[in-house]
Amino acid sequence: MDLIWGDGHARPPIPNIPARHMPDTPSRLPLRFSVLCAFLSLSACSAGSEPTASPATTSVSITVQPQDMAVDAGSNATFSVSVAGDPPVAFQWRRDGSDIAGATSSTHTLPSVSGSDNGAQFSVRLSNSVSTLTSSVARLTVRTAPTLTAQPQHRAVLSGVPATFSVTASGSSLTYVWKRNGIPIPGATRSSYSVGFPLAGDSGAVYSVAVSNSVGSVTSTNASLTVNSGTGTRPTSFGNAKARNLTALVAPVHVHQTGRAFADFFGDGQLGLFTATLVYDWNRPEAEARQGELQFWRASGGTYVRDTAKVDNATGCIHPRTAVVADFNADQRPDVFLVCHGYDRAPFPGEANRLVLSQPGGLYTNRAVGPVGFYHGVTAMDVNNDGHVDVVVTDTRAQQSVFVYANDGQGNFVARSDLVSLGRKNYFTLGAADVDGDGRTDLLVGGHDWEGASTAVLLNTGTGSFAAVTPVILPAVPNEGVVLDFSILDAGRDGVNEIYVLRTSGGDGTFYQSRTVQKVEWPSLAATVLVTGRPATWIPFIQPVFTNGVYRLVPDVPIDGFSVAIP
Repeated sequence: MDLIWGDGHARPPIPNIPARHMPDTPSRLPLRFSVLCAFLSLSACSAGSEPTASPATTSVSITVQPQDMAVDAGSNATFSVSVAGDPPVAFQWRRDGSDIAGATSSTHTLPSVSGSDNGAQFSVRLSNSVSTLTSSVARLTVRTAPTLTAQPQHRAVLSGVPATFSVTASGSSLTYVWKRNGIPIPGATRSSYSVGFPLAGDSGAVYSVAVSNSVGSVTSTNASLTVNSGTGTRPTSFGNAKARNLTALVAPVHVHQTGRAFADFFGDGQLGLFTATLVYDWNRPEAEARQGELQFWRASGGTYVRDTAKVDNATGCIHPRTAVVADFNADQRPDVFLVCHGYDRAPFPGEANRLVLSQPGGLYTNRAVGPVGFYHGVTAMDVNNDGHVDVVVTDTRAQQSVFVYANDGQGNFVARSDLVSLGRKNYFTLGAADVDGDGRTDLLVGGHDWEGASTAVLLNTGTGSFAAVTPVILPAVPNEGVVLDFSILDAGRDGVNEIYVLRTSGGDGTFYQSRTVQKVEWPSLAATVLVTGRPATWIPFIQPVFTNGVYRLVPDVPIDGFSVAIP
């Protein structure tokens, strides 16, 4: 049989070669055979038609999308795509939505990238005879050597007020290492660093930061810290009590068993004294218990002289426990919040707290605050981030033993049990300071370790609440289970605070019959006992003092010459 070509010419078959294997003639080299003719008795090729290429029948699809890339400046960046579908497939790469001339293969290489290429977005448009589609976008990140656009600044602060240093840098994938006096500070790896509780020993320290990435590194200029230990009012009661660098103050003898606080109550630049006296005998019947007095004392010639006209009402508590100082009505003057727990024997009836609030003209008002409770511990800080100093208290009769009195900024308080969630446990002691150096005030809690009230730090997450915070538990000291007070300082002057826990006996059958100071390193929580002794008179408060290049811990008033040097 003859084969009929598309041009209508009949040609005899080549002997012994089936029609489907016929070689192309020179005039038909661009063509390949499909079904051209009928065999045997079939003869059907359309006159005038030509053999054509087989069309694609499967849509193009992407099996691997272009991927985001991060490369160093000066390096090449290559994007690629993997496809499926019948060929031929056409490629057109695009940058930021515009076609790239000549970029028509399955890969596209951008040579020697620079900072101007950072953030560019690349995609590729694909097509065959059946379909067209565009890939997802791949982003290019160009790592450039860091440059500093804002240097750390010198800081001057009141002692106890966080001092924050910061740097602004350009570049990608940056890392930060802050240094104090040229020595790296462990854990200080953010763009800012806070000296959380600066004290006298921190004054004069110099801070800098090294900013690095895979391309290079740059070090900032030095910024110095100046710490003023003056009489100004700090934003936390912890700062007002612990940060003034004071040796134990000689006060009227009867204050040793009272609630007390030191501040510039008279506006004369000197530390005056507030006392809440305890006059009842808890070994006598409750019916004989009577309230003590609230008293103000002016510093004068190395001693204190009482000013009986300073407060409008001297009525105090049956059993005052702890007094703290802060500015509760935003008038730039120190106020006092006093927690009381009433008759200290069963049935422990409790009593209300007292707020002593400054008024125009220099006098103070005195009023009861909150419901009756067995209040023991107190600290003042801005818990809910509204700019007002709140009060955190402990009340072992409450369902939440640690809760907050939220302040409206004028000294009006509302109890909030939803801001701390520790349950009903025997917590009696509180503190508030920036423990971890992030510029936020953390909460310290202590009580009876052996009764499940573990000594702990609640780190401030900046949400305005500690309710969801998991406590960081500090190590206990066997048989010294009563926590009385905290202090925070950086004795090693390495930029990392230590926590000092004042304890007395409990958990071994004895109660308040010893004095122990425990040092807890942050953040490792490695703990050592610096001093312990029993039998010994327990000490209610300790504060740091820096003299002759050494920190010591001393009571706020002299007790048996007690003083602990910090190694």
